[in-house]
Amino acid sequence: MARFPLGSTSRIVHALLLVPWHLLCTYVVLSVIGRHIVTPGDRGFSGSNAQLMIGVLMIVAMWSVVLGLGLFAVGRTTPRAIGWRFDGARDVGRGLVAFFALWAIILVVLVGMGMHLGEALLAPFQGGLRTRLDFVLVGICAASTEESIYRGYMQPALEAKLGFCGALAITSIVFAASHRDFSFVGFTMKAALGLAFGIARGRGPDRSLVAPVTAHAMLWFVLGDT
Repeated sequence: MARFPLGSTSRIVHALLLVPWHLLCTYVVLSVIGRHIVTPGDRGFSGSNAQLMIGVLMIVAMWSVVLGLGLFAVGRTTPRAIGWRFDGARDVGRGLVAFFALWAIILVVLVGMGMHLGEALLAPFQGGLRTRLDFVLVGICAASTEESIYRGYMQPALEAKLGFCGALAITSIVFAASHRDFSFVGFTMKAALGLAFGIARGRGPDRSLVAPVTAHAMLWFVLGDT
């Protein structure tokens, strides 16, 4: 049985506290430990294959600490309880629809900022295999961790108290703020991503995370650090 009942203030507080816990773990792994593996300013792994494997293990370790300890152990909940299950192909379809809709929005923004459409379309496919592998690894980690916290745990907790629209808005704002880009374009884009992921998950306390995880992961796989 979960330690914090759905809709309780204690559960909402726990969900909000998972945000700085996630940021702290990310800082330790990427900035304190990861700087010995990834060259500063390089978007991909710069070291040997052995260092790449160490990076993979670091990602797994961070996932275990952030979710295994911070969410599942402290909250006494389970992956299935927050939506880690497959309810059908429609979940994947909703995730893909959300991804393509977001990609279209990002293209409009890039073109509006002065980039040619062809350049904007080809930009995600630049870079070597190692950079693409970096995006896949980070995408798996980011999608699984962030969707567990925000759409799997925080959004239904807020929805039980504030309703779907209120939960969607607050979760998206917290999600955007956690990325620490407070420029107008950066914050707005991250909030839009949060809204799309939340809508893809859908209304109700017992929904699968397959749709938002699919959309989130695909953004990383194709577009990288959007």
